[in-house]
Amino acid sequence: MFEWSSVKFNNSKKYIFILFLLLVFNIAHGDNSPLDVHYRLDVELNTANSLLTGDCYITISNFDSADSIVLLLKPNRYKNINTKSFHSAEARIEEPPYMKIESVKVRSKSVKPIFINDSLIYLPTRYNQNKLEINIEYLLYIPNGTLTEIPVKEGDLYILNSFYPEIDINSLAGDKFKNRDFFCSFDVTFSVDSGYAVIGSSKIIKKHWNNSKVFVHFEKCREKYFTIILSSERKLITKHYPNIDVYILPLSKRKETVERIAELVKDFDSWMSTKVSGSRSCISISVHNLPDFISLPGVILIPHSELMKIKRGYLFSVESFIHSMAKQYISFETIKLGNELFTPGLELYLVKTYLKETGITYTRNIQEKIYRKLIGYIVSSLDKFHPQGNEIFITSTQNFLPITKEIAEIRTYESLKTIINLLGEDKFFGTLREYNNLYGSKNIRGDIIHFIAANNPQISDTLITDLIYQKRRIDVSIQNLLSIKENSHFLNSIEVKHNLGMSAPIKLKIYFKNDNTPLFITDTVNPPRDTIFISSKTPLRKVVIDPYKDYKDIDRRNNRFPKPVKLTPFFSLPEPEAYQIYFIPTFDFNKRDIARIGIKLRGAHWFDLRPFIPAEERNDWAIGVNFGLKSKSPGYDIAYSTNLKIIPGSPRIEMNARSYFDISEATVSTEYYIGDIRYLFFYKMQGYKKLKITLTTQKVKTLTFLDEKRWETGRYNFLNLQFINFHNWIYLRHMFVANFGFTPRFTNKDFNFLKYSFDIQVRYRLVGNIYALNRIFYGRINGTPPRQKLFYIFGKNSFENLSFSSFYQIKGSGDMRGYGKRNLSGQNILTSNMEFIYNLVLFKILDFDIVIFGDAGMVSQRTLTFKMENFLYDVGMGIRINLFENIKFGISSPFYVSHPPAGEKKLKPRFIITTDLKTR
Repeated sequence: MFEWSSVKFNNSKKYIFILFLLLVFNIAHGDNSPLDVHYRLDVELNTANSLLTGDCYITISNFDSADSIVLLLKPNRYKNINTKSFHSAEARIEEPPYMKIESVKVRSKSVKPIFINDSLIYLPTRYNQNKLEINIEYLLYIPNGTLTEIPVKEGDLYILNSFYPEIDINSLAGDKFKNRDFFCSFDVTFSVDSGYAVIGSSKIIKKHWNNSKVFVHFEKCREKYFTIILSSERKLITKHYPNIDVYILPLSKRKETVERIAELVKDFDSWMSTKVSGSRSCISISVHNLPDFISLPGVILIPHSELMKIKRGYLFSVESFIHSMAKQYISFETIKLGNELFTPGLELYLVKTYLKETGITYTRNIQEKIYRKLIGYIVSSLDKFHPQGNEIFITSTQNFLPITKEIAEIRTYESLKTIINLLGEDKFFGTLREYNNLYGSKNIRGDIIHFIAANNPQISDTLITDLIYQKRRIDVSIQNLLSIKENSHFLNSIEVKHNLGMSAPIKLKIYFKNDNTPLFITDTVNPPRDTIFISSKTPLRKVVIDPYKDYKDIDRRNNRFPKPVKLTPFFSLPEPEAYQIYFIPTFDFNKRDIARIGIKLRGAHWFDLRPFIPAEERNDWAIGVNFGLKSKSPGYDIAYSTNLKIIPGSPRIEMNARSYFDISEATVSTEYYIGDIRYLFFYKMQGYKKLKITLTTQKVKTLTFLDEKRWETGRYNFLNLQFINFHNWIYLRHMFVANFGFTPRFTNKDFNFLKYSFDIQVRYRLVGNIYALNRIFYGRINGTPPRQKLFYIFGKNSFENLSFSSFYQIKGSGDMRGYGKRNLSGQNILTSNMEFIYNLVLFKILDFDIVIFGDAGMVSQRTLTFKMENFLYDVGMGIRINLFENIKFGISSPFYVSHPPAGEKKLKPRFIITTDLKTR
């Protein structure tokens, strides 16, 4: 479960003192022009102990007296094993990295750096001179792993990214901090044992050997960052072309594969130089064993599994490689766009245009089709749910969702296609060349959006901004089609409507009567309505506008006339009535995932029960897929329900199957309504009695202490009977829930147990909008259950958490909010909860509660012993929000806990986030 805590600095007093000094001495307004930062790196790698020794000389030009300098030691973000950063990456590094600063000199004078935390160092460098020189000596320990954001050893490869202290510069203007814009250049010399092949972000201009060491000198280059890759088991292959050098570290010596990769690099660079006047002096490529393409400044890492696919021309693989190439020119500022939202769309447009113009026939595969269908579906769904200005996923630099970046690229790509179609492709690329010629060789970033609008008066700055920032919904539609016979010809009029706000070239695909060959025309259509006239020998049969989807059209159902007729056969596959796209945190005690993203389709279809019963039966279904962000594992969720009217009582049967990271479950359940509860003379008092029978088969996989050798595995079948008695008076609600379940012995070999519990809840109104809730829960287990079926003192067991329904309301086991961090569990439990609730209903849809609560109880593995030292309790307050009964969110603060974790005070701020989202 989520728990918030305050940010801790290693030396918070010094940090506050630094900020105070910066404010006191801030007498200048700061220079907004970009800085020029030059790194001269002289580094040596000792491969015996993976220790890198480095001298880093940094020269900053155009330095201002209002500037403050911070050193970023990125590997040290993962130095402390107790931090969230390390826990988020612990599956990708075997041990923590460590960068140690040996000495720091500013203008040849030693200074004592001030450590704000492990990865952040403040340099006291308040000087008035325009130029600043810094010398840093440091050591870096490189761990084994696959976390390529930092230096790691992955198999036979050393991947050195962020292997030097990086500069971050802030300027103080008034009383506010502002990040200074700056450009970096690098001059790198790298030494290692002579048996290693080395590549990097720039050309290798010189090599020399001395005492079994090889010294590699890289050409001075201008990049965002610098990366070095080396291997002792591979041979470097170099391809020299007139405009670009290609360095390749392959896993095998397949000459034709290497030639294909090098040719693609050469061709794309040549194409980029003609299209946008952008080119690079070199590209370094290495093959690795990870599943993804990785693009770093001047360096591309290709998955080994994709090499043969690229050679054979699989479109998905070739496109992924070209996409990595496009990032070398756009993301890493060979072309300085000055607009982060424009970048992903332009990269994808360049890839699509290059593949289209090369005229090569590529092979498609099923994996690609499924992937593209899924991405396309999600993108169109996002446009429906969030049509106005929802660019938060674009501005995120973290790969927060597995497909966040792909969604951003497609949405801005579609917006960019609209802009290019309005301008014309030749005019757009001509403008891009002018922009690059103006800013490419200067330490200046322009704004590509304003530049396009300024150089193309026919399109407004506002329209470009609205399209890129997803603030305008474009709709191009056919309003009417009319054919009138005049003599021996037909005069056809097509009325077209659009909201682009300017004259737009729109393509039409036209079919005539008795002719299946379409006619394609392009005409300029004025806003908001315009009529296109066409003379023909036969009348028009069908018209489709924008057939190639050049415009980011929000509704394509009105793009054809007449609208297609949908035929429903006697039996057809059920169609979705609704769909969800969800991103939901998981609260599983196995700590295998942070969150899962998924998509779910819901629907219903009818069965005609005649002649047996004079009725039709509605059957509901749902099917969903999801993906775990940390475990990188897919999952599914399938549900089907129907009423069996043939059986007395018409019980409703529900069938569910789901699986997440190798934990699977299938259930069949039925509900019997025993009867409504009504009271004579008191019509407002009512309720019901219900019996639910559930048969579950579940695969067990409980992880203990994150040690994979201690997985608790097996399978069990479980039959559970649940009785619910619900009473609803005017201002009082009472519910009694009894559960009794057991594992049939003849079906279970791994686990045998009996489990029962009693849950009593009463909610009543005190005065006005103030309510109280009391609850008592008792449970006991006999036998040998799996860990995931134990009673947990907060929330529910590990597998139930994966249903994405969490702890919003009091349910499940103990729900003692102050003990979620300790994760106490056992076979016996007795708890009580008390809440005072102030309830507000806002805007008729939002249910808002302010809650004061107290929880008390005990849990044990064997028997409950009623002693005060075993009695746990907590007190706190919080808020809860209920939107549409589908999305529930709460924040609880159990500020007093009777038995806190070791080293923690009983009274302290604590925060627990709780959610309850309906996905079933």
